[in-house]
Amino acid sequence: MTFGPVSVLPQLHNKGIGTKLITQAIEVAKELGYAAILIYGYEGYYQRFGFRHAKEYGISNLEGKYPAAHLVLELTPDSLTDISGKAVESSVYNVDTQKAAAYDSLFPAKEKKVMPSQQVFEKATNSFL
Repeated sequence: MTFGPVSVLPQLHNKGIGTKLITQAIEVAKELGYAAILIYGYEGYYQRFGFRHAKEYGISNLEGKYPAAHLVLELTPDSLTDISGKAVESSVYNVDTQKAAAYDSLFPAKEKKVMPSQQVFEKATNSFL
C-alpha cells in the first residue's frame, strides 16, 4: 500500500496533525490486511513511525535505483523477508499539466510557492543510496 503526499498548512505545523494523519493511515492499512506501506517521503520525518529505506528490503524504483526518499514500513513483522523487486508507481501520478492548469483555473488565484520542505524532498528523491 502507499499513501501521500501528506500536507499540513504551515501555520498548523507542530500541532500533531501530520502525526495523526499518518498514524491513522497506518492503522487503516493494518486493519485492511496490508503487509507493508511503501512511500516516497522525507526520511527525517517518517523514521519516527518506523519507516526504513526501501533498499534495506531490496526494493528499487523501476530503473533499479534506490532513492533516499523511497521508504518502507512493515506492518506485519518479517512480511518482507526474502522479498525484493521493483516498485511500480500508479499511473495516477502521471499528471497532465494542461488538465491540472485547467482545474486550477476554477479556483481563486494563489501565489505559487516552493516551501523548504519541498526542496528537501526533491533532493531526497533525486539522490540515491
